Amino acid sequence: MTSAGRKALVAVTLLAVSAAMVYGTWLAVDDMRAKPMMAQAAIGHRGDLVTLEIVNTSDFAWHDTTFTVNGRYRIVWPEPVEPGGTLGLTLVRFLDASGTALPWPEEPARELSATTTRRPRFARVNRTRVATGRWPFE
Repeated sequence: MTSAGRKALVAVTLLAVSAAMVYGTWLAVDDMRAKPMMAQAAIGHRGDLVTLEIVNTSDFAWHDTTFTVNGRYRIVWPEPVEPGGTLGLTLVRFLDASGTALPWPEEPARELSATTTRRPRFARVNRTRVATGRWPFE
């Protein structure tokens, strides 16, 4: 290999390594940003049961998510919900602090809020974060 060929090979190799480092840094920085929890939420029915139909439209999975209706009635969903994943949660499962279920239809669901854990793609570089969201019903 000629001297010019070696120089060209070194230049291309350095360029490729630099590009990979910039891309890796961009991924890590993007993963560190605070991201809102995004979802589509609607009232639905499964047979005689009234449900909250929730679709994860975030670009991250939800872990150990607490869903709250009307700021008072809660349910904890321990299973991960992947991006694009759907949940159908019956309203009778939402309980207040005293264990009383949401009294539907006497008290309609006015809003849904949620808090979830967002795990980083790069655990050695980034930390686990909390994400929240709020969706009013019309």
